[in-house]
Amino acid sequence: MKQASRKSKIHYPISEKVVKNIREGLVFISLGFALYLLIALFSYNQDDSSWSYSVDTNTFQNNAGVVGAYIADILLYVFGYFGYLAPFIFITSAWRLYQIGLNQKPFDYFVFSVRSIGAFLTLAGGCGLLWMYFNTSIYLPYEVKGAGGILGYAIGPLLLKLTGADGSTLIMLTMFMIGLTLYTGLSWLWVTDSVGKFVLNFSTIFRNYLSSL
Repeated sequence: MKQASRKSKIHYPISEKVVKNIREGLVFISLGFALYLLIALFSYNQDDSSWSYSVDTNTFQNNAGVVGAYIADILLYVFGYFGYLAPFIFITSAWRLYQIGLNQKPFDYFVFSVRSIGAFLTLAGGCGLLWMYFNTSIYLPYEVKGAGGILGYAIGPLLLKLTGADGSTLIMLTMFMIGLTLYTGLSWLWVTDSVGKFVLNFSTIFRNYLSSL
């Protein structure tokens, strides 16, 4: 009795050079999109027809065109003033992608999950604080619900109702600081220590300068 022969699948590994080229291409795409977002956001005009505001016109003041006007409007409507940080987020993402390729590190899903949670906490806490302490302006859409956008409007009033002004401020500030630590790896203890050393060194230099007069 003949045994059925199984054909072994042949796997062709992707060349490391191809992977490197793809990764570098993604970096340049991220940088290009970040620059496009920068143009769209900083040339934003409230009177452009967009997602939250409709007007019968074929002219757009936004230097990034129709698509840029819509993207800027959505970002500012959802995140308020924090929407202006979107280009810099793409730049940091591109830099991290480049570092992964440079060090030939495998993609770490756990680190990605932690940083995603950190990004959400940073945005949630920051947008809530913007809603509570800042006013809207011509740099935000007409229909936006406060300087923190929809996200700030969803979090700020709820925490304000449940924990009061001081409590909600403390909670949102804690969310922002923890989120920033998770997203960037920044140590607030290191920041505090560095600021303390700077103040001590500056005071010593200033005191020596006064004594030399």
